[in-house]
Amino acid sequence: MVDQALIDEIDVISISFGNNEELAFPNSTLSMAADSAVEAGIVVVASAGNDGAYGPISSPACARNVICVGATDDFDNHGRKAITFSVPD
Repeated sequence: MVDQALIDEIDVISISFGNNEELAFPNSTLSMAADSAVEAGIVVVASAGNDGAYGPISSPACARNVICVGATDDFDNHGRKAITFSVPD
């Protein structure tokens, strides 16, 4: 993943994977690849999960250096906190 992203001069990788609890840890292969991309200067954004269930944050979102994002529905289901980001003009 990282080698090809560097060849293609990618600035941002956005990943939306859901997986089971057994793979939700920072030392998984996917988490470590995402951290390697960040160390190479690529911004990595990953979904906290992708199956709508409560549980641990999925890999690679639980990696040490990625930006983890989540969402809620119109009724605020599955979200306990909201974070708003602003980007200056």
